[in-house]
Amino acid sequence: MLQNADLIVCESSQTPDLDQESKRAVNQINILLKTQPEPSDEAQAALNELQALFPVPPTEIVKRNVWGTKTAKLLVNNHVKTNFADALSNIKLTGRNPSPEDEEWLRLILTHCSGWSAMGPSHIKDPWVQYIQALFSHLPGLVPILDSLVWPEELDQLPVRYSLIEPSFFLLATPETYYVFDLEGSGLYCAGQSLEEVYLRMKESRYNDGKEGD
Repeated sequence: MLQNADLIVCESSQTPDLDQESKRAVNQINILLKTQPEPSDEAQAALNELQALFPVPPTEIVKRNVWGTKTAKLLVNNHVKTNFADALSNIKLTGRNPSPEDEEWLRLILTHCSGWSAMGPSHIKDPWVQYIQALFSHLPGLVPILDSLVWPEELDQLPVRYSLIEPSFFLLATPETYYVFDLEGSGLYCAGQSLEEVYLRMKESRYNDGKEGD
């Protein structure tokens, strides 16, 4: 039976524990974003300072209209890079041929507060992926698109004393439908048949088509 399910609201983003200098830069950005409707030159300067101190993983300021939040938000990615080309390649594995419009929706989806990024080609057949595919074997052709993990080979590239952000959401797809896997509840949720639907449903913090396997 399919059930309606809520998704995370991006009012609060996860931020890692950092050394004192980087933490000061993060705090400065968050203070500026809370007191200004849109990112200012001062906030951008603070972000530039953070990126100079803390070049990986990637960080950016996401405007409030993107996810309907009260203020702009600081996004910290889980992976040490955001490879848009890999995300497109993963989608193409489902047989889709993303249009320029699809690419724009994907760029928005990549700014979700979960910090997810493209699944790298060397991990596309990892055991956890095979487990999810076996768990939801009634969905043939299920392919991982984005994940919120940190790979072992990335650990030595992260800053000293960096505290990892907990993984949360994963975007997967079959040739017909996109799904979000919620790690906390081990649930796979239908997120729509197009990237536009994925973005809009996540922005509204819901999946209309419910949970697989119930």
